[in-house]
Amino acid sequence: MKAYQVKIEIKNSHPPIWRRCVIPSNFTFSQLSVVLNMIMGWSGSHLSDYEFRKQRISISEEKEDADFIGGGYQQFQSQDTYLRDFIEGEEWFTYTYDFGDQWEHRITLEKVVIDYDKPYPCVLKYKGNCPPEDCGGIDGYYTVLQSNNTEEQLEDNTIDYNMDDVNEELEETCFLRPEKVEKRDEQSIYRDFDNGTLGLFSKISHKKRSHQPKCASKTLDQLVKFLEKESWTETLRGQNTLEENLRQYDKESLKCIADDKKIIIKSHDTKEGIVQKIVKVMMNPKVIETYLLCMKDDEVRNVQKAAVKKTLFVNMKEDDFPVLYAGAYAAYADGWGIAIPVEITNRLNQMYTQTFVQRRIRCCWLLDCMKVATVLYGIVPIRILMTLFNQHKKYRTTSNALIEEIKKIPQDIFPFVLEGTTIYTIMAGIDDDVLLNAQDDKPFYIPSIKEIEDLSCSYIPDSPYIRNLEHCFLQVFHYPEDGLLDLVSHIYTMSLYDDSLKTMLDFLEEEGIILTDDTGLEVLTRALVDLSNHTRKLVNRGFMPVELSNYHMNDKNSSPHPSNIIYVNDWKHGK
Repeated sequence: MKAYQVKIEIKNSHPPIWRRCVIPSNFTFSQLSVVLNMIMGWSGSHLSDYEFRKQRISISEEKEDADFIGGGYQQFQSQDTYLRDFIEGEEWFTYTYDFGDQWEHRITLEKVVIDYDKPYPCVLKYKGNCPPEDCGGIDGYYTVLQSNNTEEQLEDNTIDYNMDDVNEELEETCFLRPEKVEKRDEQSIYRDFDNGTLGLFSKISHKKRSHQPKCASKTLDQLVKFLEKESWTETLRGQNTLEENLRQYDKESLKCIADDKKIIIKSHDTKEGIVQKIVKVMMNPKVIETYLLCMKDDEVRNVQKAAVKKTLFVNMKEDDFPVLYAGAYAAYADGWGIAIPVEITNRLNQMYTQTFVQRRIRCCWLLDCMKVATVLYGIVPIRILMTLFNQHKKYRTTSNALIEEIKKIPQDIFPFVLEGTTIYTIMAGIDDDVLLNAQDDKPFYIPSIKEIEDLSCSYIPDSPYIRNLEHCFLQVFHYPEDGLLDLVSHIYTMSLYDDSLKTMLDFLEEEGIILTDDTGLEVLTRALVDLSNHTRKLVNRGFMPVELSNYHMNDKNSSPHPSNIIYVNDWKHGK
């Protein structure tokens, strides 16, 4: 089954107090709270919640209708929201236990484990004992440690951490039970444990989960009150500035934005000081230009629409402004839309010449090539990327010039690492050395211009094998249409990463695809094998298995499609 290897660290603990563990992907956040408390050593007697800062998401046991949260956060309920829905969306998130003592935990996603073989969570490594509860949080804990009068009392309340005992408890109490959909909140799970009903229900609900927060009705009076409460200084008749947008974020969120942009923040910096540092960098005309050059035609048109309306919010979503939203220029408030800073619309109008349009189209083509190289290769030498790029004759360039262009692409638009003449794309769960060993000396598949354009627009290709699999799920297994796209997308990703047939079947069983007879198994197996054989895989550097089977890897002259193949004999890892 799919699982996540994470590191849980109590924030501001010195020396660090942490646990490394593996947690199945289909846990609800209520189940996760129970598991995290066991793993860390907490009793579970206090409330808790989660925060995904980059995605602007808050998750808690709160059952009342969620109104707006400061900074444009969306709020979800823990008992019907799944870990897998959000965890791969950013590098880490925060778990807060006990709202009085405020024990904040940084949970970092270290690896996606596709073939986890245990039906329960497991601790792999740890450091430090869990502090005693109700001691005043991390600051109170260290204050008590430094007090001779209470040090002995503190030690009496501190239990030495035993990883074997914790794992035994997880195996006995938190094993997965596939017969039911989990609908219990955290306290209900604890109550059942006390009554002898052990285990965590693991069947995934196939009901459509819109993952839209419940919010107040969108009347003008309510909007104005919300804006006044959240200190928006502009009226509905005028656009906000970037500075005013940034002030709506809390201090920790501002630190995340600063970190993404390599802005140094000091411990004594106030919230307003951080805002000013960010504004100084983001309002640099050259910095703005790098983002505007990455915008495709649709986003440019949307910015122009926002400029014409001249309102605080335009009725659009984050997906309508992928570059500006990723770069923190656009602020989103659910139910109201996107706020585009007036500086951005003005700057775009000033720059919008024919020369700028040509530069923008060229930059977007480079981004398309890089995105496709991510899907096909994962790790790509500059000379291979240059081959993709130079297929457009009017964009021909040299490797040195291409490297300089790549360096200008903002990391929050397309995350990558450039080392020498090699680009390493950032993918959760993919180890560079493991991938390179699997790829060995295989050639690089070179897609056509049309393939690059298609792959950059849609992650899942339009192929008869995808359509056949969709038909199989709908007609043979009667899978609900609402969840079909997510299911097929996940299976395609598994095929892209060359997962085994057994791993795919195990995943589908977890998703409720029950194989009741040999006919259903045969039909599904054939559809999965056909898809796998016709998927351009990372381990094959973009080649389908059926293409590689047509020639010997060591005989470079026997390929049926020589124009689509490039060998790189003199390229080595890290060079």
